Amino acid sequence: MGPASTWAAHAQPGDSIAAMVLGTRKFTLPEDLPAGYLLIGDPASIPAINSIIDIVPPEVPIELYLEQHGDNDRAIPLVAHPRLALHWVPRKDVTSLAAAIPDRDWSNWYTWVTPESGSLKHLRARLRDDLGFPKSEIHAQAYWIQGRAMGVRRGKEETAADIPQQTPPASHQAVTTEPSPDERTEERPAAVAASRAVKGAWRADASRRLLAPTRRILWTAGVLQALITLLQLAPYVLLVELARQLLNGAPARTLVGLGVAA
Repeated sequence: MGPASTWAAHAQPGDSIAAMVLGTRKFTLPEDLPAGYLLIGDPASIPAINSIIDIVPPEVPIELYLEQHGDNDRAIPLVAHPRLALHWVPRKDVTSLAAAIPDRDWSNWYTWVTPESGSLKHLRARLRDDLGFPKSEIHAQAYWIQGRAMGVRRGKEETAADIPQQTPPASHQAVTTEPSPDERTEERPAAVAASRAVKGAWRADASRRLLAPTRRILWTAGVLQALITLLQLAPYVLLVELARQLLNGAPARTLVGLGVAA
């Protein structure tokens, strides 16, 4: 728990607090919409995720994976969307959320990843190495750090041992919720991926794929061009040295040698 959480835990009706947000940037949709949005986070990032869901057009699918840390997490309201599929993932360790992302073709999807710091590390590797998301199609930022307070505390410092740890009950099972005509989401058991991850193909990555066959040729051409440039500069360097030696009264043998070399 950080300073804000401590205040909220002890707040009474009528209490007030001065707060500000620095460096925020409004989420905007690109002109060329992605095939879908893969949103990954936990209760701490639900406000930001809600702002994204709210502006995504109804025809664009959204896959939302939320890491559950406590029994009350699911009580946090989510913005409705006709193509939203919600998946709750109880946290067992820092790999739980990454392991829950299914092996499928995510071609041309955009992903917004804002979980706890430890989970983020494994999600980065999962999205990049296993599923093939290009860097340009990933927004990744840790919203908090397990076991560490974030913010400035006035007064007695709080140690990691003083911070309560939340562990989901052992009876919880990972669940997946899908939209239905009658209600926004309906829970069902999460499917276990049975096949190897399929790396997709992104429009944003088209230039790299186009240049891939010529990469070796381009590297070779670059090295040769650098050598040619050095050879072209060599005569000018020698002429400058010849002029310097001439001004310093160097012997004729030295001047002739430099002149022939230039």
